[in-house]
Amino acid sequence: MRRVVVLGLVAVAAALPAATTHSAPAAKPVQAHCGDAGLVFLFWPKGHRTIRSADLGTHPAPHVEIYKSDSYKGSNLLGFVNQKRKIRFSGKCDKGGKPPISGGIPRNKTLTRRAAISCEIGSNSELRVTSLAGGAEVDLGIPDHGEAQAVLKQRGSNFTYDNEFCHVGAVPH
Repeated sequence: MRRVVVLGLVAVAAALPAATTHSAPAAKPVQAHCGDAGLVFLFWPKGHRTIRSADLGTHPAPHVEIYKSDSYKGSNLLGFVNQKRKIRFSGKCDKGGKPPISGGIPRNKTLTRRAAISCEIGSNSELRVTSLAGGAEVDLGIPDHGEAQAVLKQRGSNFTYDNEFCHVGAVPH
């Protein structure tokens, strides 16, 4: 009898991790269209402290702020995405509906340091945010052609862009 109980407990203990461990479903991608002229991404791979000159509050997590111009006033802010999957788009952006962004980024360059990246966009350009293990990914482009991509993780964040349509500048300080 004792042997049966012990074997039963071993079987229950072995099954417990399988029963309690599960993968959380991936968060649904968020897609938005935020204009037809251009976007400026402030890429902060390690977050930043308060930047008074640009009226930016402290954001310690890796993140991207998306603006409609290189004037970083609140009225020009179109979006914010961080490594913790916090996503905000302005009411100036139309949410989802078009086919998702796909394809590689031609003529690509990759940054791992903070930067302001200005990208010219067309009328069909979309922003898409998807969840990654331990972070988030922000894509800019159209079907079959990526233009820019930010991978936001606690360690190893990077920003890849097409250097024909996007140009790098300094972040505010």
